[in-house]
Amino acid sequence: MNTLSETVAHPDTRALVESWATLTGSQAPGARPAGLPRRVDRFVERLFLLETLEPGVWSFRTAGTELNALIGRDVRGHELAGLFRHLDRPLLRALVEATLAGGAPGLVRARGETVERVRLDLEIVLAPLVSGAGGGRMLGLFQPLGA
Repeated sequence: MNTLSETVAHPDTRALVESWATLTGSQAPGARPAGLPRRVDRFVERLFLLETLEPGVWSFRTAGTELNALIGRDVRGHELAGLFRHLDRPLLRALVEATLAGGAPGLVRARGETVERVRLDLEIVLAPLVSGAGGGRMLGLFQPLGA
């Protein structure tokens, strides 16, 4: 069976997926627990937390400084979909819905542009944390490829 952590390109993306599995108790039987503090240190400034207080709208609750620098502003309170072209937003929303329905991380591979107009390929991982009547939360990682 092909899992997300077997198909992603970047080691930090795999480390986040493994850490999410440890946090949520979603590890395969017999899997070795990931050491969260040691593994997350190298990409903590690209992590973000999304929250929804209304259906279908996922906004940044918090984001690391490297992510904010890539985008060129503090993204707290801004909607995730706002970082994507209008044409791509329905695909992103479908990924978010599938991630929540499946209860497992989802991956976006995209080509973007930094605030300095440097083009880059990146992976964005979305991993569900909490869902319920009061809203939901997802942990995410913006991972430039080649970094």
